[in-house]
Amino acid sequence: MFSAAGLQSFESKTRVFIISDISNEPDDAESLVRYLLYSNQFETEGLVACTSTWMRTKVCPQDMIKIIDAYAGAVDNLNTHVHPDYPYPTAKSLRDLVRSGPPVYGFAAVDDNIPLSEGGQLLFERIKAPSNKPLWVLCWGGTNVLAQVLWEIRRQYSANEAAALRAKLRVYTISDQDDTGAWIRAQFPDIFYISSVHAWNHYGMAAWTGISGDRFYRFDQGGPDFTKVSAEWIKENIQIGPLGAAYPDFMFIPEGDTPTFLYLIQNGLGVPEQPSYGSWGGRYHLTDVSDAGQGARHFSDCTDTVPGVDGRIYRSSQATIWRWRDAFQDDFAARIQWSLTNNPAAVNHHPVISVNGSQGPEPITMEAAAGSTLTFDASKTYDPDSGDELTFKWWHYRDPSATQWITEFEVAELDIQLIEPNGTMDASCRLQTLACRAWGRHGKGSISIRHRTTVTRYLRCFQQRYPPFDEDGEKVLKDVWVLFCHQKRDARIQQDTKRIQTAIAAAPIKALGENRHVLDDLPFVSDRTRSRMKRRDTIGVPRHGRPVTKLSPSSLLPLRAYKHAQRQTPTGIRFLKKKGVPELFFDAFGPSGRWFSWDAVFHPEQGRHAKKYVEV
Repeated sequence: MFSAAGLQSFESKTRVFIISDISNEPDDAESLVRYLLYSNQFETEGLVACTSTWMRTKVCPQDMIKIIDAYAGAVDNLNTHVHPDYPYPTAKSLRDLVRSGPPVYGFAAVDDNIPLSEGGQLLFERIKAPSNKPLWVLCWGGTNVLAQVLWEIRRQYSANEAAALRAKLRVYTISDQDDTGAWIRAQFPDIFYISSVHAWNHYGMAAWTGISGDRFYRFDQGGPDFTKVSAEWIKENIQIGPLGAAYPDFMFIPEGDTPTFLYLIQNGLGVPEQPSYGSWGGRYHLTDVSDAGQGARHFSDCTDTVPGVDGRIYRSSQATIWRWRDAFQDDFAARIQWSLTNNPAAVNHHPVISVNGSQGPEPITMEAAAGSTLTFDASKTYDPDSGDELTFKWWHYRDPSATQWITEFEVAELDIQLIEPNGTMDASCRLQTLACRAWGRHGKGSISIRHRTTVTRYLRCFQQRYPPFDEDGEKVLKDVWVLFCHQKRDARIQQDTKRIQTAIAAAPIKALGENRHVLDDLPFVSDRTRSRMKRRDTIGVPRHGRPVTKLSPSSLLPLRAYKHAQRQTPTGIRFLKKKGVPELFFDAFGPSGRWFSWDAVFHPEQGRHAKKYVEV
């Protein structure tokens, strides 16, 4: 017996503010149609029409109103297919959110003497609102509405107050479509900002084009299946019913702006505060991981490794989106079906996933020692429609655990064995699995219901190695001998220590010794220096005759580094067995321009062995 109370629920709704150059081409209107079908998951706080490099002198809020009017004819049907605690917003409430941005291009709207536009004023108010949830600003065109507000915040508030307001922002832009995007990132590097960066008009390089752009931009040919973004499929499955009729034919690629909110959909796949985890809206990494310099929070394109429909392996930023195409297009088509009827029996609804007793889209975390086996039990997952076939699939999503695009260099594959067809599986964690980059292994479970349309939900399972630190962050550090080796003057060691002491905390764990790409993540190492370090024949082996200093853990790592080290572990494990003592090795290039190498010995009770080959 169908009950709406048994449908998917969420801990909270995400605050969303959309800025769109709607009517520059059809794709913004297409994206808005899809967004409204998911609007029960969001707190929509603004819909602002803006300009872009493709439409510089006008804005078209009236076209947003037209689509909302079409939505009005579907919203009652839509509400019969969602949990009663998470209804769709009324058409009136959405119309009340529509505003105009400045009808000028880019930076022409930003100055002390230029008042905020209607849209800018609304955004300013939303940022200042007393909410403890971040505000996601989704930019489908230019970013001068956001630039106006940031200028005003800097003008009106003290540095600390302005920084506190900016900390509320989460920005996802579809590349740079005017001259304010790069300015925002340069002026306010503390803003959480997702954006593909590339040459002007080279959109085929951007991750977001993975939504549907493979034929137009001619990337990954033979990899993604184009069927479900073709004009024929869209006409049959999307352009139907009162809301679907407002979905225009595409010109270049359909829905180029859609990844901004696909990224936020609560389906169990993505974690919005962690762009590197991956989602329907793509996967992104920090462009600068250092603690020095500006400390930027700009996330840009990274890659996934995905088998294509032709059987070949594809590795691209676009693959971080197109790999999910069947799922998000089927989901879109299912919601269009919701808009056509108020009869729950006539359509399909999402499965509600339960793994090891945990329900909801939030990821679960389990700890494991090397060589151990974890059991993931999804047998309590249910279909709210009753009677539809549930299909379970478990796999190891390796890409989020890597720091580079050749994933297999540093992420060993989990051994996954299906125990029962109802969704129970074992994951065996080999030693090398734990001696690699990420703190957690990203396992995935997906459950699909096959009905008239197929809908899929996910649950991300983190497999995390036992922390090498106690609650005070000192368990292992008390058992570590830290030896600094300097080529020339011993006196320089102490003054350079502070600069390089966070290397242990900042560098991730790696597989065995030949993986010189471990150095890619040392935050203060230049490309040239990193290259030199990789070419060295020996790494981290102190030699007799060089000055060596023994430091206590407290002088090596401050509390901040301890906390960081709980998430990011040292560069690698090397079992050289010198006198029977396993070692951790590290390398860094100090600010004095000289090489530093050191060993950390994890068996202080065997310190006498260490003393046989290094002078302490």
